[in-house]
Amino acid sequence: MKKVFTAIIGLVGAAWAAAFFVPGFWSYVPDAVKAKIPQQIHAAVNFPAPAQTASAPQRGGPGGGAGAGPGGPRQGAGGAAGGGGRGGAGGGQGRPTQVAVAQATRKSIPVRVDSIGTVQAIATITLRARVDSQIEEVLFKDGASVKAGELLVRLDSRAIEAQLKQALANLARNRANLDVARSTLKRGEELASSSYATKQRLDENRGAVNAQEAQVKADEAQVDNLKTQLSYYTIHAPISGRAGLANLKPGNIARSSDGAVALTTINQLAPIYVSFSLPQRYFQELRDALARGDGAVEAVVQGGTKVAAGKLALIENTMDNTTGTIGVRAVFPNADEALWPGSIANVKVTLRTEDNVVAVPREAVQMSQRGSFVFTVVD
Repeated sequence: MKKVFTAIIGLVGAAWAAAFFVPGFWSYVPDAVKAKIPQQIHAAVNFPAPAQTASAPQRGGPGGGAGAGPGGPRQGAGGAAGGGGRGGAGGGQGRPTQVAVAQATRKSIPVRVDSIGTVQAIATITLRARVDSQIEEVLFKDGASVKAGELLVRLDSRAIEAQLKQALANLARNRANLDVARSTLKRGEELASSSYATKQRLDENRGAVNAQEAQVKADEAQVDNLKTQLSYYTIHAPISGRAGLANLKPGNIARSSDGAVALTTINQLAPIYVSFSLPQRYFQELRDALARGDGAVEAVVQGGTKVAAGKLALIENTMDNTTGTIGVRAVFPNADEALWPGSIANVKVTLRTEDNVVAVPREAVQMSQRGSFVFTVVD
């Protein structure tokens, strides 16, 4: 009993496989048997739909037409359904493959090279205090756009302001003393011309004037020095760009040492660089494009859709002999800040433009062991 059951299972499996893998299988099955197959399992046994069976004789494959070929009506029915004798692949499999065609034209074609680059800020400023002092105000928001010269941080400057006032007072006093010394010298010269003053006294007066002039110059230098130091207590943006986080808040002590925490970092975003590498074989074409000034570059940040347009800016002064590539940088206006420092971008570099060349769609170009080729349609 077990062997009979196994044999039945094997026959059912063989019939199912034949229905899927033997072309025209159902054309050999008697119509009485096919009529008893429930519609619910038609798809499971690859049974042809009624519409396909009815229309197949008009579209019969090379295996037979409507019954006129060798083998009579049996062969014709087999070709329409997808098989039949040696007549070919059968109805469905014998249909020609639809293809799209396009006309080859002559036009100007840009020669482009693709690469992957990294967006880099042209200038990055780490903002630090130049004096040690307590922070009074932070006048920018985290991540804000700042302009060159904009006031960002104000430090406690009361001590330096007091020193400046003292220096200004000393300068005023010594200027007054200089005026007195000059007046004394003038009277001494008048008396000496009338022989009422000695030459020694006149020399002493001249020396006093010179000493006071030197003292006034020293005081002026001290005032200038203190004014310069006072400017360190108001920290302005050195460039226009995008500020990072304010690492120190009001009340903290800002330090001027190299290892101290920076106030913030400013990245210049407009214009901006995109750095990428190209194989060494493009080196001369890159130089030519850079010399002509027409080396157009397009960049799209990965994950984005907006195309940024720029141009070649520079070629690195050395090649990487381990990879055989040369570093290149392109500059972009980036007024809309579509390019962000540190992001990865897909880059297209236009090296030159070929005029009056035959152009075909990219999809039409096929590859073989002998190179690229296209199929042509002949009328």
